[in-house]
Amino acid sequence: MRHMYRDQRDALAETLTSRVAEHLTVVVPDQGMHLVAYFKAKVWDVQVETAAARIGIIVRAISRFYRAVPPRSGLMLGFSGFPRQLIIPAAPRLAAFVANPKDISRSR
Repeated sequence: MRHMYRDQRDALAETLTSRVAEHLTVVVPDQGMHLVAYFKAKVWDVQVETAAARIGIIVRAISRFYRAVPPRSGLMLGFSGFPRQLIIPAAPRLAAFVANPKDISRSR
């Protein structure tokens, strides 16, 4: 399972890093089933979460998890429940979406 999760994590991280490094900082964990990608510009992650769901991509806005300090905008992305065959096409779709923030507000 560890090898499979690592393969899925790497597929997601590599795609996002290669396509939207100017928009996101992808934090690749050593273990676990999620990775976090922080927005570099002021982007409302809750709006991205909602808009991404409309195109069939499930992400979680991390700003909701902050309690004691000002929230940081980013996305928590699960990779363990999805085979590489689903991650490979979904990651570029998410990357294209993140690269064009104007499209987020139009996706309603």
